[in-house]
Amino acid sequence: MVAHVQNVSGIYLLIVAMVLWEGFSIYCGPLVLQQPARGLRLSAINQAMQIFSFAVNGYALKYVAGAGFMLGMDLTAAPKFLCNLTLSSLEITINREHDLVTLGINVVAVYLLFLCNKQLGLLRSQPAA
Repeated sequence: MVAHVQNVSGIYLLIVAMVLWEGFSIYCGPLVLQQPARGLRLSAINQAMQIFSFAVNGYALKYVAGAGFMLGMDLTAAPKFLCNLTLSSLEITINREHDLVTLGINVVAVYLLFLCNKQLGLLRSQPAA
C-alpha cells in the first residue's frame, strides 16, 4: 500500500512541475513588455531549458514552448538524423522505452536565446532614464 501512495504522490508532483514549467513560459511573455530587462532574463532562462532534448535508459525530456525546429540523432540502432518541426509540447518519460536513445537540439530556442541576450546587451548599454 505504501508503494502505491508513493507512486500517486510522484504523479501529482510531476503534474504540478509540468504546470509550473508551462506557467513560467506564459509568465515570461507579458513580462518582456512590462519589465523588459527582467522579462528578457527570464525568457532567456526559459529558452535555455528548451534547447536540449534527450531519451536514454528509459528517461526522456522534450520541452518546447511555442514553436520548435528540432535537429538531432536517433542512436537506437543505426544512427539516423532527425529533423522535426513542432509546436508547444512537454514530454517527460520515466522508465519507458529503455532501448530508445535520442539527442536533439531546438534551433528555434538557440536563436531566441541569442536574441534575448542581444536585447539585454542593448538595454544595458542604454543610459538610465
